[in-house]
Amino acid sequence: MQSTRILLLAGKYKFQVPCQAYVSKKEKNKKRLLTTNNLTDKIVQQAIYFVLNAIYEPSFLETSHGSRQGTGNHTALKSIASKFQGVEWCIEVALEYNSSSTFHHILLNFLKKRIFCKKFLTLVKRSIKADVDENKISSTLNKKCFQSSVISLLFTNVYFHEFDVFMTELCNYFLSSM
Repeated sequence: MQSTRILLLAGKYKFQVPCQAYVSKKEKNKKRLLTTNNLTDKIVQQAIYFVLNAIYEPSFLETSHGSRQGTGNHTALKSIASKFQGVEWCIEVALEYNSSSTFHHILLNFLKKRIFCKKFLTLVKRSIKADVDENKISSTLNKKCFQSSVISLLFTNVYFHEFDVFMTELCNYFLSSM
């Protein structure tokens, strides 16, 4: 078997079938699907994370309080309290990317704006669409990003960054036309 390094350099690395199990939730008779990758896949995902984070983190807007180091609910609330005095309405957005294969297509298009290495983009695509062995039946995971994935939160941040940029441009357009 070839080493991970050789496969990555050749653009031929394929993610292994992740392990899945249903775990009980606090709610009565509710279960949640838990998916986890093997160690090698997690290391490759961490490398993808480092590359994407180096590209995107410097460009994230100060208004982005997603899953980023030093930001969160408290920094968002402080920002709202200081910048939005007298605001009469607000837009709240929740991404349902775990239930739509459209998320992957749009995400890959966002990444293509700033990443030009086809091997790297293929690797990212493969990390998203890895095969899953649910109850011993293998199927292509085209509808979910693993919640336990090392890179899933960064994917969400990239998605929200594009939304933040769109909303900033929209606000500037409306403010300039007043």
